[in-house]
Amino acid sequence: MAGKIGLTISILLVVLAFFQFSGCMEPPTSDETALECYYDGIDAYNTGNYKDASELLEYTVLKRPLINDAYHYLAMSYEKLKDFEKVQATAKKCLRIFHDDPVAQNLFSKSSDILRDKATINKNSN
Repeated sequence: MAGKIGLTISILLVVLAFFQFSGCMEPPTSDETALECYYDGIDAYNTGNYKDASELLEYTVLKRPLINDAYHYLAMSYEKLKDFEKVQATAKKCLRIFHDDPVAQNLFSKSSDILRDKATINKNSN
């Protein structure tokens, strides 16, 4: 899976560089690439490849910011990687766009609780 992701990203970078330096408009496949990254990201998440999932889904939310499930899976990938600051930031971004999103609200709340507990533990250990 990691090889496939690396190859996909390499091809994407070559295509983007070509269009950037040739003076052409953005490639017409950028939406398709974002959707491919979205589906590959979900597959990576479902197979336990959370680092790969986060990288693919980061690209998806950058290029296609109106796919709320991309934020969910991205935040859940960060959660599995125990990067709760990124969970919180991703859930917050999702809530800015999808105000009443229950999944994002839950992820934001859980990550806030964990970060608060960590801060308390660190404060008490000093």
